Amino acid sequence: MKFEVKVGKEFEINEAVIRAQTDQIKEDTRKKLALGAVAFSTVALAVALTLSIYTWDFSYLGSLWAMIAAPISLIIGYYFGRGNSNDKKDHNSGST
Repeated sequence: MKFEVKVGKEFEINEAVIRAQTDQIKEDTRKKLALGAVAFSTVALAVALTLSIYTWDFSYLGSLWAMIAAPISLIIGYYFGRGNSNDKKDHNSGST
């Protein structure tokens, strides 16, 4: 090769970079699993609602909700709850 492209210096890979990449992979995986669980639960609720309306027996919907309410609540609480890192900032809206 006649020309070599050189921009800046080599990127150093140290423990902090590896830890940040690992944390990002873990968070992405957690987010995909949570989104899959919420999507599956939503589809299951829609199917149960359709079946319940068709048969006028709403025990299907009640049984399904009893099974998925706690996991969905935990997922929603994790992503939108008070423990979110964005809540540590002072969000002063000015309202009383």
